Amino acid sequence: LLEYGAAGLAVASTDVGQCRRVLDEGRLGRLVPSKSPELLGKAIAELLADNNTRRRFADDFRQSVAQTYSVESVVKQLANIYSTLLVRS
Repeated sequence: LLEYGAAGLAVASTDVGQCRRVLDEGRLGRLVPSKSPELLGKAIAELLADNNTRRRFADDFRQSVAQTYSVESVVKQLANIYSTLLVRS
């Protein structure tokens, strides 16, 4: 999913693993229950038919991925973790 977000693409995904967190509870893309191919197909068709929703999801998801998963952001998160661990020891 992160690659799609970084590429500025809207996504429809099943609600498995970390998809709910990555898609911010469905605010950054369509989430459907797992093992529901009909609902996944419907979500994809809706995205294809609705340019405004597709663009909004794509733009918001791209921005979220850039902010949350950029090299700078991940380095900062790791530095915070290491700082916390050093304080504890």
